[in-house]
Amino acid sequence: MSKPKKERSPIKPKKVQFQIDENIPLPTRNAGGGKKPCKYPISKMEVGHSFLVEKVYTRARANVLATTIRTAAKKSGLKAKFSVRKDADVGALRVWRVA
Repeated sequence: MSKPKKERSPIKPKKVQFQIDENIPLPTRNAGGGKKPCKYPISKMEVGHSFLVEKVYTRARANVLATTIRTAAKKSGLKAKFSVRKDADVGALRVWRVA
C-alpha cells in the first residue's frame, strides 16, 4: 500500500523592491577598468620579427594565441599580420609578424 502524497504549499516568490534614482549619469563603457595594454610586444615588431611564448604547445593554445594576437592588433589599429607556429626546437609557440 502506497503512502498518501503530502500536499505541498505553493512557493510564493519573494517581493523585491528597487529604489528608483534620478539624475545619475551613465558611466562610460570603459568604467569597469578601461583598456588593458597588450602583454605581447606586437606594436614594436617589424616584418620578420618574432617572439617566443613560454607555454607548452597544444593546438588549442595555438588557436587561442592567434585569436588574442589578431584581436589586440585590430584594437590597437595596427595594420599587421601575424602567424603563430610551433617552435619545434623548444616545444613552445612562436609568433611572427609576416606583414
